[in-house]
Amino acid sequence: MIINQYENKYFQLRFDEQILLLNIIDSYDICSPISNINQIIQISSNNPSKMRVKIEKNNLIIIQTYFYSSIISFIKMNEKFSSLSKNDRLQLIERNIHNLSRLNQLFIYDQIHFLNDQIEQSLILDQYGQFYLDNLLKSIEKMPSDRRIIKLFLIILTFSTCSDIVYFHSNQCK
Repeated sequence: MIINQYENKYFQLRFDEQILLLNIIDSYDICSPISNINQIIQISSNNPSKMRVKIEKNNLIIIQTYFYSSIISFIKMNEKFSSLSKNDRLQLIERNIHNLSRLNQLFIYDQIHFLNDQIEQSLILDQYGQFYLDNLLKSIEKMPSDRRIIKLFLIILTFSTCSDIVYFHSNQCK
């Protein structure tokens, strides 16, 4: 329903508003680490399983760094964000970086089919546990099929002064 609303509303926007949305989407694509992450995974996938697991453990840290660095680059490209005072920019980043990176992580994992690979799943399982892995898989499954919505939501979340995304920390919460 959100996707249909997006498509219908998009064509009702003024031309300059359409351009703004396209620029946001393009900015995300420019900053996206997907090709870098795919390259890292491709290089390690040529190794035997045992060696691949060792390499992938190190790569997981690099990949997670990409979640943060790419989202910072993305929001810095936004003119409205850049025009804010340094103090306001820092406050927004401090307030929202975790949620932005988490959403970026879900988006990227989905795009590169990271969790479709057994070795990648086992690394997440070893590092964070079954509950975390299950929640990642469920969250990706529930993402809208039109991924442009996620890119637009990232910029909205950037400017949010009151954003809370609920994370469950125990198996009691379902």
